[in-house]
Amino acid sequence: MRTNRTLLYTLLAFLAIAPLVLVPFLGARFIGALSASEEQEEALIPIEGDPVRLVTIPLMGSGRMANALVAVIDLAARDHATYLCQNSQYLNNELIMFADTHPSRIDPEARVPGRDPQLAAVLRQAFPTIQIDAVHLLEPTTYGALYPPREVFECQGQSYGRIARPSEAIE
Repeated sequence: MRTNRTLLYTLLAFLAIAPLVLVPFLGARFIGALSASEEQEEALIPIEGDPVRLVTIPLMGSGRMANALVAVIDLAARDHATYLCQNSQYLNNELIMFADTHPSRIDPEARVPGRDPQLAAVLRQAFPTIQIDAVHLLEPTTYGALYPPREVFECQGQSYGRIARPSEAIE
């Protein structure tokens, strides 16, 4: 009889202590899964706002400056520009790889002016959640003449927490 009571008390003590031991391990997993599902839901929410234009760094091809051409990306909303600036290292990598593999696209004498559907397709594939309306390859000062006029932004700063800021070059 005494053995049965000892076993019963041991079992009750284990059941009382088990949640205290398991909560830190299972709680972290639960919170991680909950935040991941919230991020997935936020990705499904359409981003609202006025269309904007994002001006990138000068394109480089074959290790040299390509006459200071920049990619001007027309985006559906300012949040898209913020996202691209937060991931600007990937955006810049895509632009540099495009310039290296398509030297005729960045050569001012050989390229066809206007929208660049090839570069737009490359960027849409790299950033499938971003709605890219059009991409232009232009000199840094000529993007103000594009129609329709949009608010112009550029990525500034070296930190991971970059946000799109209004460009001073707009006139």
